[in-house]
Amino acid sequence: MTESAQSAVISETRPFSTAEPEQKSLGVRLLVRTTRDVAPTAMGQRPVQSIEHHFEGIRAKLQR
Repeated sequence: MTESAQSAVISETRPFSTAEPEQKSLGVRLLVRTTRDVAPTAMGQRPVQSIEHHFEGIRAKLQR
């Protein structure tokens, strides 16, 4: 997460704090945060899997 945050020029806590209101409104935990990492829960992984193919296409275009 640190590397991703640095490359996007955002703080490491930003994704978690942005997701917090959504988690509360949905009534499910999407992310788990420890002192060293932020990771999706099983429920949080589901939306990532549904859009992952878009990221693969973006990566392929960037590598050209």
